[in-house]
Amino acid sequence: MKRILPIVIAYFVILSMFSLLPSYVNGAPVPFSEWINLTNNSNENGHPTWSPDGNEIIYSEWPTGNPYNLWKMKADGTSHILLDSHSGSTGPDVSPDGTKIVFEYYVSSNYQALAIINYDGTGFHHIIGGPGEGSWQMASWSPTGEEIVARRSALDNPLDPTQIFKINSDGTNLRQLTYDGTNVYPVWSPDGSMIVYVHSDDPSGHGPTDVWVMDSNGGNKRKLTNIGVTGCTTWTPDGSKIIFSSGAQPHIYIMNSDGSNIQQLTDSDGSEENAEISPDGSWLVFQGRINGIRDIYKIPVETPISATLWTQWYFWTNIVLATTTGVFAFTTVYYRKKAFTPKETKAPSKPVSKEYIVCPNCGASLPADSKFCGKCGTSLE
Repeated sequence: MKRILPIVIAYFVILSMFSLLPSYVNGAPVPFSEWINLTNNSNENGHPTWSPDGNEIIYSEWPTGNPYNLWKMKADGTSHILLDSHSGSTGPDVSPDGTKIVFEYYVSSNYQALAIINYDGTGFHHIIGGPGEGSWQMASWSPTGEEIVARRSALDNPLDPTQIFKINSDGTNLRQLTYDGTNVYPVWSPDGSMIVYVHSDDPSGHGPTDVWVMDSNGGNKRKLTNIGVTGCTTWTPDGSKIIFSSGAQPHIYIMNSDGSNIQQLTDSDGSEENAEISPDGSWLVFQGRINGIRDIYKIPVETPISATLWTQWYFWTNIVLATTTGVFAFTTVYYRKKAFTPKETKAPSKPVSKEYIVCPNCGASLPADSKFCGKCGTSLE
C-alpha cells in the first residue's frame, strides 16, 4: 500500500493541473486586463499577420491625417520598421517561405490593387488592380506560395458586389470562385484544400453575413454559421478550427472547422477583429479598439493536449489503478468533463442588424457611426 499511495497522489496532482488549461480550452474569453499591447502609440494600427517563423508581425499603421503604411515589428512589440509607404498599404499576408509580402494599396481614389514586396520591404511590384482590372483587397497566399486568393469588385464599378478570385502569384491566370451575393475575407486552409470566407446573400453587402467554406477550386460551398459575422476569418495552424469576429461590437470567436462548438476568445468594452494565431499555436494577435484607439494586441492561447491523447492517458491510467488498487478513479470523469468539454459560448443568436454608409472617396462599406474611413482615411463628419 505504501508503494501505491505515491502513484495515486501523483495521479490526482496531474488531474488537478488540467483545470489550469488556457482559455482556448475551457471556453472563458480572455479579458482586456490580460491583453498585451504591441503598438500602444497615438496612431491607428491594424491588420496584423505573423511571419512564418513566428518571430515577427507585419501590420498597418495609420498616422493621423495620412493613409495606411505597412510596418513590421518583433513578436514582443519591439523594433518597429517601415516596410512600404504607398498610399493605403494594408491587408498584408506573408508568403509561406517568408520571402514575400502581398498587400493592397491605392492606385487611384476609387481603386485598390495588389502588390508584392520582398520581406525586407524592397522590390515593390504591382500585380493586379485598377481601371479595367477592378479593385482588389484581402489577399491570402496558397500554402504552396504559387497562388493568391482575394476579393475583387466588378470591373466597371468598384462599388459593385465583390466576388472571390484566385490568381497566380504573378497576377496571371485569373479564375472566379464565387458568383452570388457578396463575398469577402477569403483565406486558404493550411493544407490548401479549402478556402474559408464571409458571404452575404445581399448583393449590396449590407445584409447578414456568415462564415462559409468552399473547395479551393470554388466547388462544394457550404455555410458554417448563422450568427452574423462581421470580420475576417482565419484558420488555426493545424486546420482544425476557424477564427472569426462577430457582433455589433465585434469580439473574436473560435469554432471547429465544421462550424460546431463556437466559443468566445476575447472580451472588452471595445471591439476586436482581424485575429491570427501564431504558427506554433501559442499566441493570438489581433486588432482591438479600446476607448476609441485601435492597437494591436496579443494573448496566449497555448495549444492543448489533443483529445485523443487525453483519452488514451485516461484509459490506461485507470486500468493501472484498477488492477493495482482495485479502485476505479471515477473522479476522472468529472475532471475530463471540466477540462475538455468547454461550455459553449453562444455568439449572437440572431443575424446582426447593422446600418452602413459608403465612403464618398473609396466606396468602402462602413458602420453608420464611423467618423472616418478605415481604408482611405477620409473624414466622414
